[in-house]
Order: sequence, then structure tokens, then C-alpha cells
Amino acid sequence: TFSEEAFLEPGVYVLTARHSGKVLDVPGSNAQAGVQPWQYTRNNTNAQKWLLEVMDGNWIKLSSSVNGYALQADSPMNGGKVTLQPYTNVSSKQWRLIAVSGGYFEIVNRSTRGFLEVKDAATADGSLVQTWSRRFSNNQRWILKKMASSESGSTYYNNLSIIKKSSVRNKNLDN
Repeated sequence: TFSEEAFLEPGVYVLTARHSGKVLDVPGSNAQAGVQPWQYTRNNTNAQKWLLEVMDGNWIKLSSSVNGYALQADSPMNGGKVTLQPYTNVSSKQWRLIAVSGGYFEIVNRSTRGFLEVKDAATADGSLVQTWSRRFSNNQRWILKKMASSESGSTYYNNLSIIKKSSVRNKNLDN
């Protein structure tokens, strides 16, 4: 286990890489499964908003506000692709936050034990993220800024909240 485990309350967040100041982004707001997130200059679009939900203990799910798909780490740990996939309760789609100095977090995958990082510590827009063993480097450190409720809405999650408030619906599928 990790002794530095941290907890953030559920909500919509923007994740900013420490080394570049760029944010985790869904390329072109692509809503298809399998898209690989990258870092990009902040532009306040839904492509840069991530829903953080607590799953099992302190393990979390990070889902894109574009389509609700979860961040997934593929094997192997070093150089493993990170993609967006429909959520199923598997460990490759669960992450843990580890607090480090200055309000930053490292984000480790439950399945691979790899840490979310910007590949090759690149600073350019469009640089992909991947997982790698813990390096204690700034390209593996992220600031998670919670969005105010007025800023965090996405079409996907706004529609979901409207549906959940409806009196005529199938409640078996809420989760």
C-alpha cells in the first residue's frame, strides 16, 4: 500500500501537469472509446473536465465529461497506454491519489501500479499520457482543481442529473 494516500471529495476536476502547466485533455473532444488522452493548453472545454468518483475504499474512477468513459491503464506498467473506455468494475480503471508536496498528487493505477505521466516529460500540446513506475518526477505530478458547480457542467452529466431527477425512469441503471 501507499502510506501517502490522499482523498479528494467527488466532483468535476481539471488535472494540470506540474512540469508543463498543461491539462489532461481528450483530443478534439473525441467521444469514441479507445481515444488516448493527452496534455493541452487549458481552454475550459468539457474535454478538460474529469469526474472524480470514489469506487472501492480510496480507489477512484476518473471519467471524461465528454462521454463519461473512464481513464484506463493498459499493461505493461512502463509505457502502458492510457485510454478512455466504458466503465466496468475492473482494476485497470481505478486509480489512487498520492499526496506530494505543494498540493500536487501522483495518480497510480490499481491494476498496473503504474503512475500517470506525460510521456517523455514533453511540454508540447498533444503530448500523450502513459503509465510508468514511480519516478518522483514532475511529469508524474498533477494539481487537481475542483470546478465550481457553475463551471463543471457538461452535456453528458447535466443530462444524467436531469434523468436521475425524473419520476418516470428505470432506477436499476443509476450506477
